[in-house]
Amino acid sequence: MVVLAAAVLHAVWNAIAHDIDDKLVAFTLLGAGGAVCAVP
Repeated sequence: MVVLAAAVLHAVWNAIAHDIDDKLVAFTLLGAGGAVCAVP
């Protein structure tokens, strides 16, 4: 179940990241999202 949730989260995350045209904004969001996941 956890693997399925991770796969869905990964697919959604990639769809959001690839939809952003401004690469600086995309990189900032990816970095901030990764930091939020790493902190807890």
